[in-house]
Amino acid sequence: PHDTGVHLLLGGVRNRGRGVGTTLLRAVADLVLDNLPQCGRVVAEPDLRNIPSVSAFLSAGFRFSAEVDLPDKRAALMIRDRTYRAQL
Repeated sequence: PHDTGVHLLLGGVRNRGRGVGTTLLRAVADLVLDNLPQCGRVVAEPDLRNIPSVSAFLSAGFRFSAEVDLPDKRAALMIRDRTYRAQL
């Protein structure tokens, strides 16, 4: 019940592929976990076809949980668990 979702837009193609997404995702997830003690998981659902985005989530400590059909896309359910935070 206390999961918190995250969604980021980095910008145009020229602003991608430099590791900014990974850094930003990790920082935002850390802020959520630091400031919402009841939150056990930070979740996101990038488009499954957006391999760079999914890769950035994985590099930021999220895990792939499932494929999810949403109205406008097939998404990768990505989860960053509080439980494993110390291992990152």
